[in-house]
Amino acid sequence: MNKWICKESKQKIARYIIGKEGSNPLVLFTLYPEDHSLAKWSATIKKVIKMSEALDKDGWLIINVYPIKINSVSEINQIENMQLVYRNREEIKDLFNKYNVTTVWAAWGNEVQENTFLWYELKNLLKRIPNNLKWITIGKLSREGHPVFNGKTLNISKMKPFVIEDYLGKYNLK
Repeated sequence: MNKWICKESKQKIARYIIGKEGSNPLVLFTLYPEDHSLAKWSATIKKVIKMSEALDKDGWLIINVYPIKINSVSEINQIENMQLVYRNREEIKDLFNKYNVTTVWAAWGNEVQENTFLWYELKNLLKRIPNNLKWITIGKLSREGHPVFNGKTLNISKMKPFVIEDYLGKYNLK
């Protein structure tokens, strides 16, 4: 049985990783953890589990560009929370070193573009993870070309490759 993981800050204001261990887990890369209980996450988590099973993964892990539990990009305060951001970087780097991750599901959405700090942090995180990963997205990209998480379109038949190099080039994030 896979071990449940929930790595948070001591104050419980930041969540770095949540999921179930596996020797080859699916990693869902989102923008930030919403500031509500895990019980409200149950519908999302069920969809992530279903997708990991459809991809024959034996676990699933959710990581975030910004680790602080918030409800909108306007709540980001990178100066006040930089220690937690640095810890997020290390936790994500360690995750890719510890597990045999081969597939990353990109789903950070349009809001990444609304805040310069998020752009910077996405670029920073992508430098810390292996560059030989299979990136996917599910459903259509946003009009602006960002990978989104849309619970209504989560179906393995809507999965498609997400060429991270093209994305980074388009937005000059290299």
